[in-house]
Amino acid sequence: MKTTLLRAVKCLTVLFFIGILKPAKAQQFLPLEFFKESFEKMAEKAGSEKKPFLVFFSADGSQKSAQMDSIFQNKWVQTYVSKRYLAQRMQAFSLYAEPVARRYGITQFPCVALFAPNASLTHKVENVSNPKEFIATLTAYENATGSALSQTTNPDAAVNSSDPLLSLKLQEEAKIEAVYKISIEKHELQARTLAVQVGVFADYENLMKNVMILRENWHDNILITQYELSDKKIFRLLLGPLYSMEHAQSYKNSLKEKKGINAIIVNMETFAPISEAQASDYTLESQIELEKAEKEEKRKKNRRR
Repeated sequence: MKTTLLRAVKCLTVLFFIGILKPAKAQQFLPLEFFKESFEKMAEKAGSEKKPFLVFFSADGSQKSAQMDSIFQNKWVQTYVSKRYLAQRMQAFSLYAEPVARRYGITQFPCVALFAPNASLTHKVENVSNPKEFIATLTAYENATGSALSQTTNPDAAVNSSDPLLSLKLQEEAKIEAVYKISIEKHELQARTLAVQVGVFADYENLMKNVMILRENWHDNILITQYELSDKKIFRLLLGPLYSMEHAQSYKNSLKEKKGINAIIVNMETFAPISEAQASDYTLESQIELEKAEKEEKRKKNRRR
């Protein structure tokens, strides 16, 4: 009896240790997928799911941005963010990022802005050394609340030089960062036509970055107007020409809904914004009636001859 009992105890002991030594189930790795729609859409989704979210404002070419990129590529960071946060990535100084950065007073890039589910800013991560530190910061602010900020900043800074040796300096000292292939065609001002203005820039590099963003999103009707103000070059970035208020309004709504861009509709004679009172003059019906009246007037003139 004792022998049988002893054997049973030994058997249970062996099974017990086998259970302990059996490898634990590996934690599942979740790849991070950045939210593709506008900031407003993500904030709406976060609010409905009661989930915090973050926005990574990246800055091409900087060492800090490269370091932040590597942190987001870490599988533990990706898994943690995927489980606990919604996430979006924006290119600093782009048309999509600028309204958000201005609203929340974000002036240093790269930056990871952390938000509560109600879209209030809780923290700005501007310096982080490793994935462990970043996860600790995300954990600390996961349940934080904050107040939405409103602060206007101007990231554009005009840069100009008339140095006659500049070309030589570029050849000997500068590093080529990008080469753009651009087709430029002069566009005449047009009466009764419209455009959707998506941005105003004082810095040519920022202008060209945003032109490329629009091109990558299948916009091929890009217009640029150049001005001189206080001895500085200023550029308007527009989409057009558009030939009716209905078309322009559809374009504007689409930019807002899909990309979060707060565009304005302007006329292509003076580039002044179209007021509500003026909108009816640019409807498709009004344009057709005006064309009919012009043709009739032309016929009358021909008859008189």
